[in-house]
Amino acid sequence: MLRTTVNSLKKKKADAKDAKKKMEIKEFNKLKIKASTPIETHPLYMTIPEAMRYLRAFEVGKSSYDTTLTLQATIVASKGVLPLQGSLALPHPLKETKIALFTTDPEKAEEAKRLGCSVVGGLELIQAVKDGKALDAQQAFATPEIAQQLNQIARVLGPKGLMPSAKKGTVISDIAVAIGSAKGSMPFKQKEHYLCFPIANCSFSDKQVLENITCASAAIRELTEKTASNKTCVLNKVILSSKSGPGIAINF
Repeated sequence: MLRTTVNSLKKKKADAKDAKKKMEIKEFNKLKIKASTPIETHPLYMTIPEAMRYLRAFEVGKSSYDTTLTLQATIVASKGVLPLQGSLALPHPLKETKIALFTTDPEKAEEAKRLGCSVVGGLELIQAVKDGKALDAQQAFATPEIAQQLNQIARVLGPKGLMPSAKKGTVISDIAVAIGSAKGSMPFKQKEHYLCFPIANCSFSDKQVLENITCASAAIRELTEKTASNKTCVLNKVILSSKSGPGIAINF
């Protein structure tokens, strides 16, 4: 009798797990179908010039600081696909990126300062971060000799996307090339099912906005293909919005 009860409980648990898995697959397939639906069918779909006309109207009289245009993309990904993250080197950056360099090489440190790095330091900078000092930068690099020491602050820098690593190409020897290409670049990171980042200002021309969006589209689609490998990872609808304006669906 006891064995029958235990087996019955195991079967119920297995059935519940199976039903949950089937439900997840069903919901995922719905999202995939929705993602393949032409964006033009969205009730608030517009071309980028049309969208800009409306969004600028909502931001009349405000400073450029308050008229940032934001892109939000919905990501449909299979279970186990890593969240998208990286950086965009936009042709028309919103602002210059603050860069940090970890190095114990005095010559590299001087060169980094000349190149405009906001924060430059070695072991003393690592200690400062360990002690709770915020790293005032949007991107961080390190020279090879100090890379191992950064493990001490990986838990601080990692969640902020600031942990230099050879895999990401941010442990560098040629700092002039790396810092030069990073200036004006903008980091982004997927949170849950969404990728959201500033793309332009209302003061930008339609051509500048379009060029920034085209650049972002190419970079993110390439990253999506690399991240997904043999799994599914696709972009669903992409929304362009301003601080006071509505969210408008656009081609991406």
